[in-house]
Amino acid sequence: GKETQERADFIVRRLGDRGSNLSSFIENIVRSHLDEYGEDIEKWRKL
Repeated sequence: GKETQERADFIVRRLGDRGSNLSSFIENIVRSHLDEYGEDIEKWRKL
């Protein structure tokens, strides 16, 4: 919802004002998910 979006925006602004911070923040999240679930994704691909 809107509240969640505003909270996320607030957190991102606290981390830094540059737009690149958001993309690197997201990139880190995606990368950590890929590290955690990479093996599962490989299994699903083979199905």
